[in-house]
Amino acid sequence: MGPDELPPFFGMLASPTVLLNTALSFLPDRSLAVRGPDSLAVVSPMFNEEAGAAKALTSLLAQVEPLDEIVISINGGTDDTAGEVRRTLSAHGYEGGSSERLPAFAANVQRWQAPDERAGGVRTRIVVIDHHEPISKADSVNIAVLSKLATARRVLVVDGDTVLDAGFVSHIKDNFYRLSVVTERVPGSRRVSKRYVVEDHALQSGSVRSQRPRGAGRIAHLVWLARTGEYAVSSLLRSGQTKRFGNSGPFARSRLFTVVGCGFVARRDTFPMPGDTRTEDHDFTLMAQNRDEVFSQSSASALDERGFRLVIEGRETTFSTHLGHDTEVTVRTGASARFVDASVMYTEDPQHPGGLVRQLERWNGGAVENAHKRLARARDRGRLRPNVHFAVTTAVLENALGLSLVLVLPALLGLRHGFEWTDQLLTGLGAWLALDLAGCTALTVLGLRRAARWGDGRAATGGSAPSAGTTPVPLWATLARALLVALPLQLLRLVNAVSYVAAATRTLPALGRARGSALETTPPPTDAASLASAKRPSVTWERPAAAVTPAAYARTAGTALVLALVVMTVFSSTALVASSAVGPNRVAWRLTYDSQRVDMQAHTRLPVVDTVTVASPSATLPAAAPVGGPVTARPAPPPAVRTAAGPREPAPAEPAGGLSPYCSARLVPGAWAGDRELHGAGSENYQPLSPWGILVLARLVPLLSHLEEAAGAYGLDADLLLRVILNESYLDPLAVGPTDDLGLAQVTSNALTLLRTVALDSR
Repeated sequence: MGPDELPPFFGMLASPTVLLNTALSFLPDRSLAVRGPDSLAVVSPMFNEEAGAAKALTSLLAQVEPLDEIVISINGGTDDTAGEVRRTLSAHGYEGGSSERLPAFAANVQRWQAPDERAGGVRTRIVVIDHHEPISKADSVNIAVLSKLATARRVLVVDGDTVLDAGFVSHIKDNFYRLSVVTERVPGSRRVSKRYVVEDHALQSGSVRSQRPRGAGRIAHLVWLARTGEYAVSSLLRSGQTKRFGNSGPFARSRLFTVVGCGFVARRDTFPMPGDTRTEDHDFTLMAQNRDEVFSQSSASALDERGFRLVIEGRETTFSTHLGHDTEVTVRTGASARFVDASVMYTEDPQHPGGLVRQLERWNGGAVENAHKRLARARDRGRLRPNVHFAVTTAVLENALGLSLVLVLPALLGLRHGFEWTDQLLTGLGAWLALDLAGCTALTVLGLRRAARWGDGRAATGGSAPSAGTTPVPLWATLARALLVALPLQLLRLVNAVSYVAAATRTLPALGRARGSALETTPPPTDAASLASAKRPSVTWERPAAAVTPAAYARTAGTALVLALVVMTVFSSTALVASSAVGPNRVAWRLTYDSQRVDMQAHTRLPVVDTVTVASPSATLPAAAPVGGPVTARPAPPPAVRTAAGPREPAPAEPAGGLSPYCSARLVPGAWAGDRELHGAGSENYQPLSPWGILVLARLVPLLSHLEEAAGAYGLDADLLLRVILNESYLDPLAVGPTDDLGLAQVTSNALTLLRTVALDSR
């Protein structure tokens, strides 16, 4: 597996290639399957795989379409993996021959045969390699291929804990070759030419599922749920990465970031696997896609003679029958990869937090190493094909952008202490994170739905691995599973972000020290002799279910603590800078604290009974037209200057035209002889409450009881009153003068004091 399963950490908009590959995954595949004469060998490295070796080997022997060769490489270890392999072979009718030493390597080789094979029948040839010392996966695969213990043109590399679906080999063979019709415009003409191209793919990646843990704890179950969603998303993205269009540029070839490392096929000429990074499958994927392409011309009849057959609607037919005897066909021995949904495999995931942390650090560390290997030096960048350059560069940039978002939230929270405009940024960030959650859930649904077409249902409930396409899953079950895995998947993304930083802090300093070393400049071995003479350390990896020591947690736990301190520092620093840059508003402070104090509790009820104030004995409200129509009002009541708070100064004269077409500045809240009403059709023209207006009304929650009381006192419909408020904000104390009402301001004593003082201040 690799680190490309999820959008990078936070924010779907920080992952344009995720959105792009999702869209590309839905492009129709108009190519036809071609069956060639290629044989297929399996190389299965095993290191301490006693618990899972029997199931994995049995799945290889139980393929609907038998394999030509199986090479089991027992890479040292301390358990009885070798004994389990031999017992499984014996149970399937195979008998072991004599053991011989493997020249140039500290290993023994034993060939196994079935009775009907000795009698002239065709059975899978099996070779078991016993390494006396621990050896890496890449080296063990290279030994099997370069020593010609695996002789087939195609090599299927399968981890020792991986169980293949019974139809895995049959479906993968349909994707060794594909026939496409390529249309090109004839130079200097509007005419379009058509030619047939048989693509010989360099890589084929199967589709992975997580084996449901049996008898394990809650952590193992949580990891299984998270990986179920992660693998579903990865299948969707890998499908998009292998879709191609155009004749040049990065999209003319596949941009697969990494094959599924626990089960993939490679053409023999793409070996050896590089072994100088932690993730050899990722390194191998990029290396294979960076190769040159070779073109050759053939005819339909010549392809028939070489053993090629077209597969149309599940049946094989000759090229001559379908294309015509002398039709010219281009054979392109390419460097592209192909993702095969139907080739399903089931792998074991970590059952302990330490195992998960160690696995994520290895994957992320390998991604950093492989990016450094290709981008750190100008001459290495110059050797990259556009497709590989695109895959590596976008992954680095999106990971960096995703990590930077971790610091944006505390920075905005800190800036909020000094700048009011950051409220809008926080709203935008909240929308971003909501979009991320919704986007990941949507990707999970699409991925699970895609997987459901290939028999994922029984495996998800813990059943035996089904044959692809035999168990339809209803849509409601897919949606239920997506909701079930949503939270574990987000937790896994958080752990992945921390492990990425932990891996980078370990990997980058080591790469800086090793820059220019022989490890980077020595070409990979091309035969068994050069492989034997290569002096480099072998790194083995324990199976995911194995228990780990507490030390496995240390680096990631320390990284998480450092990140938390960084987040706190960013928040504190930005808050300090913001408050220092803006500074205290001294005028506002004076108006709030150096003036008559207004207590909020004294204004919890509107004075609608015993407070009557008027500006003129015979004043009549002006008939200024509101937004929606005219307003008429009854004559003002007799003059009275007594208020609940005692005598006061008359209200200031209203400016020409009034401050509000509905509420005149010459009025203050008080008892009224009759109802003030809106007449005619004007009230219907006030804008109705939009969704955004309803959100704005959240500011009025402390005032709702007063607004309802006011609506009753003025004979208004409560909904109309709210619409008038949003249209005209006529209750704003700064708009109507020294009325001492609550208004739309924040309901605090400080705010009321400030507003009253500003309204009375002649300056």
